[in-house]
Amino acid sequence: HCELRVGAIRVGFGVWNTFEDVNRLCSALEEAVGRAMGGRAEGPPRAAPVPRPLRMPTPRPSFALVAHVAGAPVWDGAYPPGYRYAPHCDHAPRVSIVLQGALREEARGTDETATAASVVVKPADVRHRNEFGPVGARLLSVALTDGLAPGLDRWRWHHAGPVGAAALQFARSVRHVPAEAEDALWSLLEALGGAVDHPEAVAPWLLRAKERMDDEGPGASSVADLAAEADVHPVSLARAFRRAFGCAPTAYRRRLRVRRAADLLASTDAPAAQVALEAGFADQSHMCRDVRADLGLTPGQLRAAGA
Repeated sequence: HCELRVGAIRVGFGVWNTFEDVNRLCSALEEAVGRAMGGRAEGPPRAAPVPRPLRMPTPRPSFALVAHVAGAPVWDGAYPPGYRYAPHCDHAPRVSIVLQGALREEARGTDETATAASVVVKPADVRHRNEFGPVGARLLSVALTDGLAPGLDRWRWHHAGPVGAAALQFARSVRHVPAEAEDALWSLLEALGGAVDHPEAVAPWLLRAKERMDDEGPGASSVADLAAEADVHPVSLARAFRRAFGCAPTAYRRRLRVRRAADLLASTDAPAAQVALEAGFADQSHMCRDVRADLGLTPGQLRAAGA
């Protein structure tokens, strides 16, 4: 009599020398394995089930009520990268200031791309959709209570310039000098109310010139190049540009550089000297002068405003 061990399974059998003996041994082994496995069906072991991958919750915007200024609630909103809002209307009219990051907003058949120091006036009845950039965005929003801002009843974005300067001063006062926040809010609303409106009809060649400057950003073409492309005299282009958009082409080009610098300062940790070069300035001191002149803040204050 012999004994065969397969792991912890033992099967005894006598001397065998025929094919039938081998079959009996195999059957005995199968029965022993079945008993060891709790009577489960014979056959190859089942593959372990593949666990389903965990589905992480989609990040959503977060909001914090940071102040009440002149009776108006002020909210700080953080929006995750790539987040999208389907078309909707806000519950109340508001003014929103981009502190960090970027977003694209579509409303009434047009769209705007906003970065740091961009400001929007948004009536409650404006249906719009939003898509936030690759680093998300932070916005400071003021809900306009009744009578707070008469006349601000049209959806419109402003990028840097006097309105952007007033907006960043307001954001800085809310965070760091609350006693000055109400005065800063009145200054912002006054700047918004006094902003130059575009004429109803702007010559197509002038619109193309401005769009080319927007596309080229800080390295925008010279007035002479734009005039040559439009087949007009440089003086005619400069005069028409100021009349239509509220500033000379050279000032608008500077504003594009300041806007790019504001975006980099608020949304990255890049050194100021590197920001100056990427934004198209000759050097850091050139950037400091223009940022302070256009936005009323030093680069360091601008970076702190979005912190």
